[in-house]
Amino acid sequence: MALASVNHEVYTLIGRRVKDGVPMKNTVIVTLADASIVGYIYDDASADHQTFEVLGSPLKPGCAETGITNAIVDLENEI
Repeated sequence: MALASVNHEVYTLIGRRVKDGVPMKNTVIVTLADASIVGYIYDDASADHQTFEVLGSPLKPGCAETGITNAIVDLENEI
C-alpha cells in the first residue's frame, strides 16, 4: 500500500489518472494533508467550467493534473 498526499483537494479525475498510472494498485491519495493550505485542484477538462472551485483557484489551467500525476507515479517507480 502507498499513501500519496496533496495539500489541496483534487478533483476525482486527477485521482483516477494517478491510480491508472501508478505501479502500486493499492495507492491511496490523501488530500488536504496540510490544514493551513486549503483549496481545490481541478482537472484539465474542468478548466473552463464556471464553478467556485475553478474560479477561485490561483492555478493555471493545464499544469496541476499532469504535475501531480507524474510526481506520484515517478515517486512510486523509484521504490
